[in-house]
Amino acid sequence: MKGPVTINLSSDLSFLESSSTVENDKGAKETVKIAGVTKVFLSNLRDITVITRCKIITSSLEISHCSNLRIQIYQEKISTIQCDLSHDLLIEFIGVDIKRDNLLFGDINDKIYHAGVKNLKLVARKKSGEGKRLEKSMDYLADGAIAEGTATAEEYQFVTHVLHGELVTERLLRLHNKHITERELQEQLLREKVEQMNMNSSAKDHVEGVNIADDNVEEEIFLSSHPSAIGGTISSLQLKGIVFSCEQHKTGGNEAFQNGEYMQAILLYTRAIEESAGLDEIDNTLFPARHVLFANRSACFLKMGHHEKALEDAVHCVELQPSYIKGHFRKGLALHAMKRYDEAMPCLVEALRMEPNNKQVQQAVKFCEVNLAKEMRKRMDG
Repeated sequence: MKGPVTINLSSDLSFLESSSTVENDKGAKETVKIAGVTKVFLSNLRDITVITRCKIITSSLEISHCSNLRIQIYQEKISTIQCDLSHDLLIEFIGVDIKRDNLLFGDINDKIYHAGVKNLKLVARKKSGEGKRLEKSMDYLADGAIAEGTATAEEYQFVTHVLHGELVTERLLRLHNKHITERELQEQLLREKVEQMNMNSSAKDHVEGVNIADDNVEEEIFLSSHPSAIGGTISSLQLKGIVFSCEQHKTGGNEAFQNGEYMQAILLYTRAIEESAGLDEIDNTLFPARHVLFANRSACFLKMGHHEKALEDAVHCVELQPSYIKGHFRKGLALHAMKRYDEAMPCLVEALRMEPNNKQVQQAVKFCEVNLAKEMRKRMDG
C-alpha cells in the first residue's frame, strides 16, 4: 500500500469482542469475551502514517518491508514491537499509561526487536514538566550488523529497550530457545564466576578450618593472543568465562540444528569458534570440543546447500582431530555433493573404517561407488 495515507485505529476498536474458551479454577470449561484488537501487523506500507488509540490485547505490533512509515501510539500500551527489513521509520509513543501514571514505553518488559532496519527512530514523550523525552535512532549497519557464515547482515538481531533510564540497543542472541543479549550473557557468566569462587572458598574453609575471607586470591595469568587478552595476557577467571560462553553457544547451536534452524545454528557455532580460538595455545584441554564445532557447522552448511563452506569446515575438523569420524564423513559428503566422487570416496571409506557398522556411512559409500562408476563410464565413453 502506497500513500500518502493516514490509517487511524480509533478507540472504538477497543470495544470489538471475541470469544475464547478457557478452564476455570475448578477445571470446567467456560467461554469468556475479550475486547479489543488481538494484534496489529503492518506490511509493505510506504509513505503511511498509522495512529493507534485502541486496545491491543497482546500489546504487540509487527512491522515488515515498510518504508517512510510513521506510527503514533496514544493511550493504550504496546509493549513489544518486532520490526524487520524496513527503512525510514518513526515510532512515537505520545501518550501516558493512565492506569500506572507512567510512560507508554519504558517498563522493563517494553522492547523493540529489529533486524535489517535502516533509519528507525523511536521517541517516547513524557508529560510536560517531567524532563527530557526518551529518544533513540537505530540502523542495523551503524549498530554493528555484519554477515556471519551464510547469514547476511540483515539477519543480525537487535533489541532496543530502556536500561538505567536511557534507551539502548543491544545485539540479541538465542540460547536454549530463549533470547538473551550479550550483556546479559556476560552478567550470567560473572554470576557463575562469583558462585564458583564462593564454592571454592567455602570448600577450602571447610577443609582447613580457617577463615580465608580476607585472604588475597591470586589468579593465574597466561600469555595469550586471544581477543579477550589485555596487554597480551589473560587470567584464569577470564578463561573460565570464555569456556562457559563457548559451551553455551555450542549447546544453543545444537538445539537450533535439532529444530531445523540451520542459520541460527551457524551463527551460534561461529560465535563459539571465534571465542575458542587461541585457547589451545594455553591448554588444549580447556575446550576440547573445538573440532566438533567445525563438524557441526559443516553439517549446517550441507543442509543449506553451501557445499564449499561445508568442505572447508570439515577439513578444519579433520586437521584438529583426525580420529573424529564426523570430520571425515562430512568431508566426504561435501565432496560428493560437489560431484568430486573420486575425492569423496577415500574420506567415506576412512569413516567406514572407523565405524564399520555405521549404516549411514555404509549407505553413503555405496551411493558414492555408484556415482563414481557412472563418472568413470562417462570418461571412458567420452
